Amino acid sequence: MIQLDYGLHIQPIQIKARQSPVYCAITNEASNESPWFVDIKNYIKDRTYPVGISDNDKKTIRRLAMGFFMSNDVLYKRSHEGTLLRCVDANEARKIMMKIQEEICSTHANGHTMAKQVQRCGYFWMTMEKDCIDTTKKLTFRGDFCRC
Repeated sequence: MIQLDYGLHIQPIQIKARQSPVYCAITNEASNESPWFVDIKNYIKDRTYPVGISDNDKKTIRRLAMGFFMSNDVLYKRSHEGTLLRCVDANEARKIMMKIQEEICSTHANGHTMAKQVQRCGYFWMTMEKDCIDTTKKLTFRGDFCRC
């Protein structure tokens, strides 16, 4: 049991709920915005950081960049199996998910299976599993899950 002095003032803990993970984990919705991987790509190519970011953000970019590989101005993510997965933006990710969904519609696969299939096809984006689950839920809810 903890004993407290009633004359002692304790500062409350400030907790902020974020709408997204800490670093660029949400794919951009607008096509005119830069893709989620632009900071990592610039760091690997030129060792430059975005203007006005904190030291903690710089450390995060350096840490994230260790898992990526650049070849002919194309960014790849190193997977755990040693394969290279091409990083894609939000528009291309949507096209890939719809194509994969059409290919595996006969099995009525869930979002996790779709994410694994996307990785086997050689693509990567930060919110891949969440996006695949959301896409599968939307298609199932609308009744468009299988067009067989």
